Amino acid sequence: MKQILTFSSFLLLTIGSLKAQINELAFIYNWDDPDIVGSSFYENKYNEVWGVVEDGSEYAIIGSTDGTHFFNMDDISETEELQGAFVEGKATGGAIIHRDFHDYNGYLYAVADEGPSSLQIIKMADLPNSTEVVYDSDALLRTTHNIFIDTSSALLYAMGGRVIQGGNTIQFALRILSLDDPENPTVVNTLPNQDLNLPYVHDGYIENGIAYFNCGYDGFYIVDCTDPENPTFLGSMTDYPDSGYNHSGWLHETEPVYYLADENHGLRIKVVDVSDFSDIEVVNFIDAETDNPGESIPHNMIVMDNYLYVSYYFDGVQVYDISDAFNPVRVAAYDTYPIVDFSDDYNGNWGVYPFPGSKRLVASDMRNGLFAFEAYNLSNTKETIDLVNTLKVSPNPIVDRVKLLHEAFDDGPSTFNLYDVNAKLIYSSSIDVFSGQAEIEITLPDAINQGVYIFELLQKTKTFSGKVVK
Repeated sequence: MKQILTFSSFLLLTIGSLKAQINELAFIYNWDDPDIVGSSFYENKYNEVWGVVEDGSEYAIIGSTDGTHFFNMDDISETEELQGAFVEGKATGGAIIHRDFHDYNGYLYAVADEGPSSLQIIKMADLPNSTEVVYDSDALLRTTHNIFIDTSSALLYAMGGRVIQGGNTIQFALRILSLDDPENPTVVNTLPNQDLNLPYVHDGYIENGIAYFNCGYDGFYIVDCTDPENPTFLGSMTDYPDSGYNHSGWLHETEPVYYLADENHGLRIKVVDVSDFSDIEVVNFIDAETDNPGESIPHNMIVMDNYLYVSYYFDGVQVYDISDAFNPVRVAAYDTYPIVDFSDDYNGNWGVYPFPGSKRLVASDMRNGLFAFEAYNLSNTKETIDLVNTLKVSPNPIVDRVKLLHEAFDDGPSTFNLYDVNAKLIYSSSIDVFSGQAEIEITLPDAINQGVYIFELLQKTKTFSGKVVK
């Protein structure tokens, strides 16, 4: 019988491992379809994640090289992809890297940034049974990098896109569409134009007509779009500490603070004071507190009820308490892609979405698919166990079954996951554990090949992780 390594000694190999001693988000679900092809550039299958609430039910949404996938999150023990709701993309396959979503008034708006794509409008009234594509055309948008809907004005902001006009490809920084008729959008304005020379817009956040635009290496711009036909420039920040590719951000719910991520190795998230548009200033920094700060890359983020949720490529979901808006505190995390070696490729956690008023949090991993957590307001987090002299596995090397031995496991349903060293989930099993139980035996399928594997046992308040050999 071989004792398991300590948690810290295989930190970069372990699914769900933490880079610091903080709470671990409570993992409850993972979905990955092995039949979906990876992109030609990075072999990544998945991209954006989103969530909607229809008739009181919560639905997770994830994009792939195939299209748009829906999941009912109400009863996690019964969760699986809603096959009748799947929407194939206008363009599919290895050329697709980016999809993006936003919802409004019972409709999901979907775009892609590659191939002969389109704007798809998906009616969700019949979920969980099915969805209906009520609009699928490239007349207004052919490719678009990101979209954001300002629900206060029923305006969709399409950022960084292309459209075909008169047989020519026209690139735009921003195109504003009216959703007064949700199934038949119309163009309100396209920028840049003779009135406002806006640079390429990569992403943005819009609230009550004030648009905060992340413009890549051109920096950060704020534009007044309360009159969308005549937007006016309010301010910009083009030279700031730790600057790089100004990628994404989100506004605090009550304070004049914008959290901003540059999509570069080793650059921290900026806490930006936007109280004075003529004097926009970085006032603080936060990061994932990783052991490899030079490799850390923040990607997307969202604010919900005094928490900032950030997806990091190599460092997973990171959660910050922003009750003090100018001084965020990192409080929880979960690594969806704990790779061993870093590179210039973009892998790992793409996006994160917290359902409002719920205890569900979903995230997308580019290789490993959809993840769900019981994480809202952090009332459901787990203690990561120090494995020194507390957990043993037998036999090791394993044959057809593995026994986990500990002085006392949690009482209740548990999940056993087995991953290969590339962080690929290859086996998962639900287990009922009883109070006082000190030994758990898991029978493994015959199809598991010889090699080194990482396991995790997910329980109500604890996560056990370890390395085994077959």
